[in-house]
Amino acid sequence: MTTTISAEDTLRETIQKDLASFADPRTTVEVTDREAHWVQRRQARTILFLAPLSQSEVPPRLRYDGTEYDYAAFFASEWMADLRGLAEAIPHELEASPNFVRSGYVDGSAAAVEDGAAVAEKAGELMTRLGAPADGQTRSKLVFLQGRAGDGKSSLLTHLAHAHALRYLRGETTWLFFYIDAQGQALARLNQAIATVLQDLRASFTYHGLSTLTRLGLVVPVVDGFDELLSSGGYDDAFASLEAFVRQLDGRGVLVASARSTFYKYTGRAAGGRVAGGREGLAVETEPVFLQPWGDRESGEYLWQRGLGTQLAAATPVEAAEKARKLLGAAADEVLSSPFLLTQFADEVAAGRLTDVDHDRFLHGVIRSFITRELTGKILNTHGDPILREDGHVRLLGALAEEMWIQETRELDQESFRTICEMVCDDLGLDPSAAKLLLERMPSHAVLTRTNRPVRVAFRHELYYGYFFAEYLERAVRRRDEVESLLARSKVSAPIAAEFAAFVRPADVPKVVETLGSLRGGASVQELLAANAGTLAAAVVRRHPAACTGVEFRGMTFDAVDLSGTALNDASFTRCTFVRADLQGTKWENVRFTNTTLIRPVLSEDTVLGVTGLRLPEGVAGVVVRRGRKDDEEYNPARVRELLVARGVVQETPPPPPLTRDQQELVNKMHDFLNCVKHTTYFTEDDFLRKGRPLSQYDGFMRLAQQAGVLEASSRGARGTKTFYRLLVDPDDLKAGESGAVTNDRIRAFWDRALGA
Repeated sequence: MTTTISAEDTLRETIQKDLASFADPRTTVEVTDREAHWVQRRQARTILFLAPLSQSEVPPRLRYDGTEYDYAAFFASEWMADLRGLAEAIPHELEASPNFVRSGYVDGSAAAVEDGAAVAEKAGELMTRLGAPADGQTRSKLVFLQGRAGDGKSSLLTHLAHAHALRYLRGETTWLFFYIDAQGQALARLNQAIATVLQDLRASFTYHGLSTLTRLGLVVPVVDGFDELLSSGGYDDAFASLEAFVRQLDGRGVLVASARSTFYKYTGRAAGGRVAGGREGLAVETEPVFLQPWGDRESGEYLWQRGLGTQLAAATPVEAAEKARKLLGAAADEVLSSPFLLTQFADEVAAGRLTDVDHDRFLHGVIRSFITRELTGKILNTHGDPILREDGHVRLLGALAEEMWIQETRELDQESFRTICEMVCDDLGLDPSAAKLLLERMPSHAVLTRTNRPVRVAFRHELYYGYFFAEYLERAVRRRDEVESLLARSKVSAPIAAEFAAFVRPADVPKVVETLGSLRGGASVQELLAANAGTLAAAVVRRHPAACTGVEFRGMTFDAVDLSGTALNDASFTRCTFVRADLQGTKWENVRFTNTTLIRPVLSEDTVLGVTGLRLPEGVAGVVVRRGRKDDEEYNPARVRELLVARGVVQETPPPPPLTRDQQELVNKMHDFLNCVKHTTYFTEDDFLRKGRPLSQYDGFMRLAQQAGVLEASSRGARGTKTFYRLLVDPDDLKAGESGAVTNDRIRAFWDRALGA
């Protein structure tokens, strides 16, 4: 299909739009061939262009108030955005943030996917390189930083913004990282979150000016905690919130967003593909970055910087990590790989409480030790006695976590906080004077934190929130207490699911799995219910594999869950879907599938899947075999069958017929084409020529793709006509369609044509 798109904005319209984002509301911006006039802060302003716009392809240099500027430099000046003033304010504001590490900061490793392999380097250097605006951009860039909860994403991003502001003040760079803490924000409040940051920094521009500065390469917004914008609308609404801002960039500028690893349903192009999924599409490319868990080098360096060598009897950073590993026992890998947990461990070491952390449930030990300290030294009545017993603290904190989940936020305002506390106090039978003291002192609880603009109460970390909410969630599921309404509100994260499974007793596993498999809701929430059920059930399998013997899992979606290394015997899955589930190193025996589908499962050489009932080829949409840091994708039904049968899948149907030479050549061309465009949306022949591949060699594939409606061609032209192409489906879904497992009508139409059905 071919669509004619109107000509791009003229240079005059571009300048008018840039100035309008700084002009006073409801005033007019006038741009002529040699001048521009507008009103800003109730003052009429005029700039003179040093060359006529009619003779220029890019904004020319200009003169304002007797001084000459490059176009972008004028917007950075004190007359417009005053980026120097912003750079002076950023370090002070970030230093007050709980996410900022004042001392002992260690720069870990991060990896970007290049040529199918993850290449690791220093996280700060990689993010600075990928986040740097580039001249001549034809697409906006989205850098997606992903990592586990507690791996230091927020610390990295605040450190980057802080360090880069200081570099700006020293004249070493011309752009700034603009940090936006989206954690705990609702979808509808993302714009307000940005506006609040601008207000806190006393910035000289508004939300509308931020998009202009981003387009000009002067500011790189950093949205931290993007995945926490999820609500009952799921992934699409979350990406739509980001799309609204990206659309204002007109194919220029860079934006950074962070999220937990489990947020990503697919690798590579997924985020950009969803952001570009609007009616008109976006000129955007994505750069996925993976923040690596810490190794002994980073953890040893951190412990050494904390000055804990003496307490650990260590003479070097390496030895400090070794001694910590011995102290932690079974919890060593979990704690030493996580900056957040290692910080808690270091606090325990510094306080001389080594025995508090010497067990395999380190986080639970930290939380209980915090509560003990509150009991004995903080939340006391006028006689110095504890206001609450330990179970009272757990109950109150669980009630706060429950209310946060219900409100789809990670923060509670003062009124909500007071109401929950009063209800729990009534239930516990506290007298009014004790309840009043509790209300005054509870916001300073060791596992809580309080903000001042506005005044809100939150848990210090997602892991603490997950612990207390998971205990409440397990009780609700076990008792079958309004589970549907609870799980229809938001996406359950992997940390919450892991804590949930820890609270499940082995004897309760069959009942819990049965309840999760019976969840039913309206059409708008059934997908979310199935995904949440799968996330929780996968965590139960990891935690209690023996208790899953004989258990049936029904109607669940196992979406990007980690089932690696699990041993499962004599279990069954009915009407389930596995989407990029990590099945590396599994040891499954006598497992039965009924109407169950695998979509790009991640396998390893030692994966064992003793599965019956899996329908091939229509029951499997491609597989991924992970070898080290390299993922080998396979979509050919015959080859997929070989890989699965070699790993134990029992298959009684005959293998599919081999492709003809022409069919195989077409499939090869498709894969090569899709690999060239996997990180972008709109593309032209120039993109292929830069890779040494003339577009003409893909004529056969492109013709079929356009006939089936999976590829769109459009003409644009402000200074000459150029053909732009855009994929209308996800590349991985198109590849997986060869098996027949994908139900998208366009993809099915393409494969019907390609294979002559």
